[in-house]
Amino acid sequence: MTDVDPGALALARMRARGTNLRIDGADPEAVHRSARAAGRVVLDTTVAGLPAHVLGWQEGHEPSPEEGRGVEHRRASRIDLEVFAACLGCCWSDRDSHPWPGVPRTREDILLAIGWARERDDRQAVSRYRSALERLERAQWVEFDGIHIHLGPRVRTWNRAEVDILRGVFDHLPRLSLAEEPEP
Repeated sequence: MTDVDPGALALARMRARGTNLRIDGADPEAVHRSARAAGRVVLDTTVAGLPAHVLGWQEGHEPSPEEGRGVEHRRASRIDLEVFAACLGCCWSDRDSHPWPGVPRTREDILLAIGWARERDDRQAVSRYRSALERLERAQWVEFDGIHIHLGPRVRTWNRAEVDILRGVFDHLPRLSLAEEPEP
């Protein structure tokens, strides 16, 4: 039987399990070395308030959708995008900083930021909103701790170029008006 590099094995486990894996049973430096060799980077994050690690891409090594093979992009539904835009708009308060971890907000804050939710405040609209929020949480784009919504560990993986693109639409993200902003 051949020896397997424990850093590479831990990296493969991390990639397979997703963003909530802590570096278990391996030398952290070996994992970081394996990540660098693969064009990846191990980033510190939190999951459910606990320290965790997530895989990101080194600058210049991000996969390109134009490459086609091996790059799968799941298309999000319109409601998922609207709800995530509201989460991002409410939680990302400083355009000059990285959006993660952002400012925690309540579900009500997010609902207020989504204009369509105020206009169609019926059970069906609220149900769709909650379903979208649950999908975003399962995909780790956001976290809900029972009281607050936080930007999730996947937001932590955004590199400088991706955040720069988002800064271009920062003022267009749904967010709370000054009158609706909660007291500190």
